[in-house]
Amino acid sequence: TVSVLYWPRNMNAIVSRLQDACTTHGATLLQESDDGTLQPKHVPISAQPLIFSPAVLEHAFKIMPVWNKLIDAACRNPRWLLDVMRGSDPDFTEKLLDIMERVYVRRPPEEWEQRAMLGIFRSDYLLDAASAGADGTVGGGASTTPLRHVEINTIACAFAGLSTRAGLVHRALASEDVEPIVSESEETVAAAIHEAHKWWCNKFSRDAIVVFVVQQGERNSADQQLLMSKLADLGTKSVRLSLLQLGQMDVSPEATATVSTPDGVQSAVSVFYHRALYDLRDFPDESSWATRERLERTNAIKCPSLPFHMCGCKRVQQRFTRRDVLEQFITPEEADMLLSCMVPQYLLHTRDEEADAAVADACANPSKYVLKTQEEATGRLFAGQQVVDMLSVPEGDPRYSRIRHDHLLMERIRGQRFDGAIVRDGKIAEGLLESEFGTYGTVFSDGQRVVSNRAAGYVVRTKFAASEGGGVMSGVSVLDVVAVKR
Repeated sequence: TVSVLYWPRNMNAIVSRLQDACTTHGATLLQESDDGTLQPKHVPISAQPLIFSPAVLEHAFKIMPVWNKLIDAACRNPRWLLDVMRGSDPDFTEKLLDIMERVYVRRPPEEWEQRAMLGIFRSDYLLDAASAGADGTVGGGASTTPLRHVEINTIACAFAGLSTRAGLVHRALASEDVEPIVSESEETVAAAIHEAHKWWCNKFSRDAIVVFVVQQGERNSADQQLLMSKLADLGTKSVRLSLLQLGQMDVSPEATATVSTPDGVQSAVSVFYHRALYDLRDFPDESSWATRERLERTNAIKCPSLPFHMCGCKRVQQRFTRRDVLEQFITPEEADMLLSCMVPQYLLHTRDEEADAAVADACANPSKYVLKTQEEATGRLFAGQQVVDMLSVPEGDPRYSRIRHDHLLMERIRGQRFDGAIVRDGKIAEGLLESEFGTYGTVFSDGQRVVSNRAAGYVVRTKFAASEGGGVMSGVSVLDVVAVKR
């Protein structure tokens, strides 16, 4: 196996020690109790670390700044993004594209435009099953990279704080023969937000706060609070506000946004850090769309801006599997690094021989493919017979156009699987597991140059191998930790 249960096989003792360590190190989430109230509980977490080859970690962190550079360069060409993305979901993505076009393409020259942008991204990978070493170490038997790219997330990249805390939990409990690697994401992501905040304050010669834009009834507030605490340590004030609350913000003629904080103080906004706004459910009425556009037009730095957000959509990511597209934005050598991790992906709304052949193969061999929705962060994945049913809808059927426009066909990645155990809600369960490994990256650019570009730690989410889809908050996955052998 790739993991080692490093405690005696006393299940109750394992759960008790993990719960105590989670409480000690702040690895908690809000979860709904039987009476409907939200109560803090330990994060869903693995009972053992995932043993990695050090070379795999090094390679993943080396690739991340290339992803940052690519997305920053692509988002500076909003017309290209519009050409790629038009014809998307009319109820959500098309509305965001309309705002992006008005703000970044058709904005009158006399209006203020904030060209500085902050990106906090996460590049997710599965670990090729063929790469396991003889002892089960991830990547230990690979002559090439075992990383197989799943997606790049450009909005609301969660668990930067709790991933660090999960590492502290496992480090406190690890046996002598393994060394858990604590992710630096909590510190580095907060540092990136602070850097953008200071840039804004210096440019406009005034104090301001950072606004975390959050969902109503947010359950992952603990992860956000960890970043807010780190910001406070750096001298940067921050608050959490929903899009509904931001409907009351004032915007000056100079495009400065001013909000009322929970304690009633009026403060200018330096950075809007979006931990929401990636799902149609975040926009309950037309006024919320108007607020979204007002927010994008302010001189605050958006994390992400709408161009950054659109780079996370699957149509754009399919374009990034093509060398000719990559080399518009990065060097051939950098393109090689990204392509080494890619698997084939196919757009369905444009007819070409390669895509048609893939559709035919997927209908005949559905286990080789998955269908993914275009938007990121929604966790919608279709496999098996669902692939056949959706791709077999005839062209004359009203559903045909939406299925083909809203989904991307991707060859299925066969991830490395292993025996292990997870702990959720104070209960331990054993079985065959599979992990998704993600590296965080931060990039800050002012419209003229890239000010900073960094790899920023990692997160691992582990689930039972038989489960389709993923997500910690959806109850499918748990947080996990990378370790190396001593």
